[in-house]
Amino acid sequence: MIYYILVIAAYILLGKLIFNTSANPAGKFHASAAAYFFAIVTIWFIIFINIKHIRTITTIPNKWIFKLPLLYYTYALFFSPLSLIPMVSLFRAISGIGFVIASISIGKSLSKYPLEKRIKTFSKILILILIVGIISNYLFQAVYLKIYSPLQLKAGYIGLICTYLSLWYLIDYYTKHKKKYLFLSLFLLFSASLLHSFSAYIAYYAAFIYLSFYLRKYLQAILLTAIPLYLLPIIIHYLKTHPYKIILGKPAAAYLIGSGRFEVYMAAIDAFINKLNEINKIFGVGFMAERDILASYHLTWSSDPHNSFLMSLLGLGLIGTLLYTGYIIAPFFYIKKLRKLYNENYVLKWIGMHIMFSIYGLTSSSYLATPSIQLILFLLFSYILLKGEKI
Repeated sequence: MIYYILVIAAYILLGKLIFNTSANPAGKFHASAAAYFFAIVTIWFIIFINIKHIRTITTIPNKWIFKLPLLYYTYALFFSPLSLIPMVSLFRAISGIGFVIASISIGKSLSKYPLEKRIKTFSKILILILIVGIISNYLFQAVYLKIYSPLQLKAGYIGLICTYLSLWYLIDYYTKHKKKYLFLSLFLLFSASLLHSFSAYIAYYAAFIYLSFYLRKYLQAILLTAIPLYLLPIIIHYLKTHPYKIILGKPAAAYLIGSGRFEVYMAAIDAFINKLNEINKIFGVGFMAERDILASYHLTWSSDPHNSFLMSLLGLGLIGTLLYTGYIIAPFFYIKKLRKLYNENYVLKWIGMHIMFSIYGLTSSSYLATPSIQLILFLLFSYILLKGEKI
């Protein structure tokens, strides 16, 4: 366990504090440096785990959940010489392949333990990422942005991990009926508000609706779906009449434009329709190269699409988008099998994680379209269940 702690902590801290310190999503030098860094560290990470723990050659499980992301990044690697930014595409594709293999390597090293211990170890990894992520984000804001208040953290995907842990303990409360889990769930859900990630709450809410349908609580699911739709005009009116009201660290007016995302989404769609030729529409302009296309729109907020689907569409074309869509859909075909093998607690946590990460990926580029901690976490959780002793 100590090896995982050191490697994951180093990855998060170094990635936040040393690389892309300007926090500029369009910065070419920092983006390239980060690409080299992540590729090198990921390769070292894989070698370290294999040699230190299992001393065997990593093999890919014969499950589409693992094969599709590997195909996605292999495709990106194969076409990287034709990319608008070939070196960045090359190393980011290597990073992606490394992340897939790393998750399997960790899963293999944990396979010697009973299932319950593997799940507990996985939950400890989640808590570790949350703690180290909060510390690294605070240090980043204090050192580079001169923001010293812990109440002003903008933690991105760390907010997602926090809300997912809230869902984790809520499921424990539902299946084990112990009040301590409800307390932990509510505490984490409230704490996530201090990390200022509205997208994380949307992901949490979407997962809660799905799990309500899954548990056949249809009235609850319908109400949870209908209430936001009913309140939407009221919420929009409130945001328009209170544009400077700070909500989760942002002015109300920012939510009306998706914090700048809506403009980027429209530019990405327009670029695909009007700027890409027929070959590029099929094969893309190169993995992570979509920024060069969007730079011509002179966007005020970012040249990163902040949407895994659009990023796949521009960077890897229709082929890459098909692989991405397949990956998002694939886990749902394993639910029936898992329900027969494991108790409901594990299955709910597993599919809940995928739903939250998928929804979050539609407001960021952090699930498959960019190699990320989220990808490692879900593939690791998948390995623990799909490669367990019962299968």
